Amino acid sequence: MRTQHNAVRRAVLVAALVTGASHFAGLGLAVADCTDSEYGWTVTFGAEGATVGAASVAVDADGNAILTGFFRQTVDFDPGEAVDEHSSNGIKDIFVTKMYADGSYAWTRTIGGEGEDNAKGVAIGPDGSILLTGSFALTVDFDPTEGVDIHTSGSSDPDEGAFFVTKLNADGSYGWTRTLAVSGVWTRTVTVDPDGNVAVCGPFSQSSVDFDATSGQDWHGCASSYTCGFVTKYTADGEYVWTRTFGSQGGPVPLSDVATSADREVVVVGYFKRTVDLDPTDGVDEHTSNAESEDIFVVKLFPDGSYAWARTFGGELDESLPATAVDNDGHIYITGLFEGAADFDPGETEDIHTSNGGHDIFWSKLNPDGSYGYTYTIGGPGEEENPGLAVDAHGNPLLVGLFGGFQPEDPVDFDPTEGADYHVSNGTFDVFVTKLYSYGWYGWTRTFGGSLGENNPDMAVDANDNVFVVGSFGDSQDGGGYPVDFDPTDGEDIHTSAGRLDAYVTKLMAVPIAPWILVSDPSDETIDVLQDLSASGTTPQGFDRARLTFSCRVQDAVTHGPVVASSFEVSDTVGTPPAVLEVLPVEETPNTYDVLFVDPITPGEWTTLIAHVESLDGEPLSPDPGDRIDIGFLPGDVDGGGTSAPMDILDLIDSLNGVVPLPPESTDINRSGVATPADILRLIDLLNGANSTRPWLGVSLPERP
Repeated sequence: MRTQHNAVRRAVLVAALVTGASHFAGLGLAVADCTDSEYGWTVTFGAEGATVGAASVAVDADGNAILTGFFRQTVDFDPGEAVDEHSSNGIKDIFVTKMYADGSYAWTRTIGGEGEDNAKGVAIGPDGSILLTGSFALTVDFDPTEGVDIHTSGSSDPDEGAFFVTKLNADGSYGWTRTLAVSGVWTRTVTVDPDGNVAVCGPFSQSSVDFDATSGQDWHGCASSYTCGFVTKYTADGEYVWTRTFGSQGGPVPLSDVATSADREVVVVGYFKRTVDLDPTDGVDEHTSNAESEDIFVVKLFPDGSYAWARTFGGELDESLPATAVDNDGHIYITGLFEGAADFDPGETEDIHTSNGGHDIFWSKLNPDGSYGYTYTIGGPGEEENPGLAVDAHGNPLLVGLFGGFQPEDPVDFDPTEGADYHVSNGTFDVFVTKLYSYGWYGWTRTFGGSLGENNPDMAVDANDNVFVVGSFGDSQDGGGYPVDFDPTDGEDIHTSAGRLDAYVTKLMAVPIAPWILVSDPSDETIDVLQDLSASGTTPQGFDRARLTFSCRVQDAVTHGPVVASSFEVSDTVGTPPAVLEVLPVEETPNTYDVLFVDPITPGEWTTLIAHVESLDGEPLSPDPGDRIDIGFLPGDVDGGGTSAPMDILDLIDSLNGVVPLPPESTDINRSGVATPADILRLIDLLNGANSTRPWLGVSLPERP
C-alpha cells in the first residue's frame, strides 16, 4: 500500500501540511531559461586594398537587414558566389546593402562624388522604405539608379561635409534627398515614426542656418562658441515640418541620438556642460551639470515640436556617447559611458553607481512621464566603448558595444544583477551583445572578436527577436588577412578580411522557450502551500495560499507587466471559488510567487488555479503540463493516498519511528514546528471529528475536474 502511495506522489504531487494533505496535480520539471540565442550566420565583404566601414543597420518587417556605411576603391558587395562590384568615385562613397533574412544577398546601392561621403544612420519606414543620413562633400548625385538628383555641399573642401537625408523605396529605387548646403551641421542618426515621418538629429556650430531644406526658410543659430544641437522633422514625402535647436553660452549641447514613440513623440539625447536651457521653444527649463563635467540630458518633444520635459543626470566626471530607444509603451531607455561615481536618478532621490574601470556602460529606464525607472551598469577594469541600444517587440532592451580596451585579458561581468556572466576579449576590443529585460533582469551576453579588435558595432532587432550586428574588422595597417571567429557559441565560423577594413553582418537567432509551472515532490521546495487556522487552532480552514514556481521569469499575459492578482483565475468544484487577494514574489526563491486567496480553499474538494502568464519574450505557458494547478485539500490524509484512513495513523507512527520517513510538512499535524506523538492525537481527532471538526475518516477527494 505504501509503495502505491509513493507512486501517486511521483505522478500527482502530495504536500501534506498542518491538518491534512494538499494534492497538486502536475509534472515535475527542472528549472530552465526561457530566453536564449544561438548563432545564425555571418557574411563579410571587402576587397584587397579597399576599405569598407559598416556604420548602421535596420531590419524590415520581413526580417531582412539593411546596412549602410562608407567604402573606398572597388568592392564586391555580394558575399556569395555571384559578383556585384561597385567602385567609389572619390575619397569615400556611401553604400546601402540589403541582405535577406537567411543571409543571402539582395542588392547594393552606392552614392558618392569626388569628396568624402559617409552614411552614419539608417532606419526603416512603415512601408519598408529606407532612410539614410550622414554627410557629403562637394557635389553628389544622390540618385543611385539611372536618374539624377544633384546636391552641392556649399564648400570646396573635399573633407568638409554637409548634412543629407535620403529616402530609398523598399526595392532600392530612389525616393528623395534633402540637404543643407552649409558646413558645420552634422547628422548622426535617423528615426521614423508609425506615420512615416522622419526625424534626424546631430550637432551644429554655425551662427546662422536655414534648416528648411525645401523651398521655405527656418533660420536657427548657434550663438555659443560651443557646439549646439538640432533635431529636424520631415514628412514621409520629404516635406519640412520643424526644427528645434539647443544651445548655451555656458557649454556644449550637442545631440547624439533620436527616437520616436508609438504616439509620434520625439525623444533626443545628448550631453551638456554647466547651465543650459533645455526647452527649445519659447519657454525656459534650465539644468546645471555636476561640477565642470559633461552630464547626460534627455528631452521629450510632442509631435508638433512643443516641449514636454527634460531630465538630466551625471557625476563629477564625464558621461558621454548617449543613445536612446523607446518601446511600444513609451518607456525610454538610455545608454552611454560614464566614469567614476554618477547619480543616475534625475529626480530628488539618488541612485549612485561607480565605474569599475576607465569607462563603464550604463543603461537607464525612464517612464513615459519622465519619472525614473532604474539604472544598471556593466564594466570591467579595462575600457568599454561605443554603446548602442535597441528594444525588441516585447519592450526588452539590448545593448551592443566594445569591451576590453587596455586590459583585454581581464574578465568583464556582463550580468549587472546579483548573478555573474564573465567574458574575456580576444583582442584589444571585442564586440558584445547583451539582452536585458524591461524590469531590469538579465538575459544573456554573446561576445566575439579577433586578436586586434573590431570597430564601432551597431545592432537591430527584428519582430521575432533575432539580433543583427554590423561593424568592421581588419588590420588597417597591414591590409587583409585578419581572421575573426564570429560564432559566439561553442561552434566556429572564421572569416578573414580581404582588405584593410571589411564589413560584416552577424545574425543571432532567438530561441524562444515556453515557460511552465514547476510541480514536483514537496521536498524539492519548488511548490508549497501555507494554511490558515481558525482562532481556536482546532477547525481546519484549508489553505489560504499557494506557492508556485515557474521555470523562468514570467509576466502577465494580458498587460505584459508584473504578475498580479488578475494574472490568476480560480475555480472550485463545489461552488464559489476563493478569489485571489494578492500575489507576492518570494525573494529567496527565483521565479516564485505566493498566490494569496481571499478565503481558504474548501477542504475535501479540488480548487483549480489557472495562471495567465507568459515569458518575458511573450511565449505562452507550455501546453504540457499547461496553465493550471489543481489543489485538493484533504484533512487527515497524511500519506497522500487521496483518502483519509486509519492507514494514515500507521504511516504517521512509522514516520515518527523512522521506518518510512515522511516530509515534516506532512507529519507536523498541529503545526508546533516539529512532529511529535501529540500529532498522532491530533490526527485521531481529525479522523473522528473531535474538537469542532467534521469526521474525515473514509473521506476521499473527488475525481479531478
